[in-house]
Amino acid sequence: LSRAERTILCALPQQSRISVVGEGRLGDDQHHLGESLRVYVAHLDVLGVAFKRAQFVKIVEDARTRDPHADITILAGDLNTFNLGMHRRWKTLAAAAEAAEFQDLTTEIEWTHRAGRRIRLRQKLDAIFIRRERPVQYRSVALDIPGSDHLPVFAEIELL
Repeated sequence: LSRAERTILCALPQQSRISVVGEGRLGDDQHHLGESLRVYVAHLDVLGVAFKRAQFVKIVEDARTRDPHADITILAGDLNTFNLGMHRRWKTLAAAAEAAEFQDLTTEIEWTHRAGRRIRLRQKLDAIFIRRERPVQYRSVALDIPGSDHLPVFAEIELL
């Protein structure tokens, strides 16, 4: 982290952020073992560009090195990728995901958070990524429903 970012983060109250990982199998039956599935759900810090990227890279690195290798890995959550002016925070996390062979299933979703109903400031803070050697078809949507300051993001995934 840069000295400035470290100073700011140290001056603020510590935030509790998590990443949860779950593992299982899809399609288990008597004749076919199915595919192994690993799902990460992440909530990254609100502040700290380099720190947020380090959190994300840690999750991606865990997905890359955790043994045994999963056939399907999904990484989803609140990535808090606020874009201010010309600074596109989303691109740094998307590049890290792409380098680890994750596909962004939410590229067509333009925003998942807005600052109040009257203000037109909209941000894309949430995403779903998948990594699988075989292709997938998908459809993703963010629904504008009450209950949170974020729109819930869903992906319907068909394994080919």
